[in-house]
Amino acid sequence: MRVKLGNITMDVPIHRDEETTLALVERINERLRAIEDQSRVIDSQQFALLAAYAFAVESTERAEELGEMASVFEEIDGELRGILRELGA
Repeated sequence: MRVKLGNITMDVPIHRDEETTLALVERINERLRAIEDQSRVIDSQQFALLAAYAFAVESTERAEELGEMASVFEEIDGELRGILRELGA
């Protein structure tokens, strides 16, 4: 699918569907614009690397949150199983 990422028009593979792909492209472009607004130097490669880093940090944080949520759900599951055992179910 042909899209514009930053100042570069390029082909990217479709992720799920075109709407999802365009939403991802817009998230990247928003991140690039935010980085550009904070910088006094115009360096597209640096902006792209900073955006990639920011997405990697975000991804890691989400994975950690999901891991914490999984632990909570496992604890709840254990408690519910204990309650059901006590009730004789």
